[in-house]
Amino acid sequence: MAAGEVLVHAKCPEITINHYIKAIHKTDGFFTMANQYIVITFKGLDEAGTDLAIGLLSEIGYYGFEESSAGLSAFIKQDDFDEERLTDITRSMDIAWEKKLIEEENWNAIWERSFEPVVIPGKVTVRATFHAAAEGEGIEIIITPKMSFGTGHHATTWMMMDMMFGLDMKGKEVLDFGTGTGILAILAEKLGASRVDAIDFDPWCIENARENLSLNHCDRVVISQAEVLPVDRTYDVVLANINRNFLLENREGLVKLVRKGGRLLLSGFLAEDRTDVENAYLPLAGQPLMFQESNNWIGLTFSF
Repeated sequence: MAAGEVLVHAKCPEITINHYIKAIHKTDGFFTMANQYIVITFKGLDEAGTDLAIGLLSEIGYYGFEESSAGLSAFIKQDDFDEERLTDITRSMDIAWEKKLIEEENWNAIWERSFEPVVIPGKVTVRATFHAAAEGEGIEIIITPKMSFGTGHHATTWMMMDMMFGLDMKGKEVLDFGTGTGILAILAEKLGASRVDAIDFDPWCIENARENLSLNHCDRVVISQAEVLPVDRTYDVVLANINRNFLLENREGLVKLVRKGGRLLLSGFLAEDRTDVENAYLPLAGQPLMFQESNNWIGLTFSF
């Protein structure tokens, strides 16, 4: 561990949560079922294999993951499904898979039934509208459960929220790139940010995020649809919970967005990729100020 770096072993509450809602930069669409979706089921994966599969599948467009007694299920839009790329991954991991088309009529009921509140003790509770209001667990965030990236269930979203509590957000301008449900943007406002720019390229995410902003009475978050990083503004805090490839390919752009004295929070990549990501950012941002690891996923905070 580098000098000055803080190591945090985050305790993501996955023991009581069956769903990994891991959608990675778009990846971050929610399952409206206006499109048909395919579910791929893998059996016999151990914990390490599950984490590896999630990471690899996220890179090729899979939007959500569910762990159950039947195994690991991965979801993707039918139009985005590429059997050859899937076969390359499964062959390298020596695992078998089954494919099924999701019927849309029962999807919302299934999803709502499986959605449980997420709590970071004393800091924040993330719940759906059909859950009772939280008491004594800090900030409350209400999210419409539509299989969108950012419900707090996945380790990366959980770590990003936890790392945000280590920052002074009061009066700060924040960018949340790849906002998904808008959960991090909502938390930034509730922590005192004066302005939050929440950007996503997926129109379904934009719609879902707007719905969630309304549910949480947010008025300092500006939602916009874009596929590239902004170039006309800088920020006190930049949040990017996306994936390894995006973070590596866009490292210069992300760093340029951070003002002097600001912070850059990154997540969405596995422990095995930590060295690659840190080495890529080293000449631009130095060593990370903080490092978190949860369920083989990594979160980094850089100081400028």
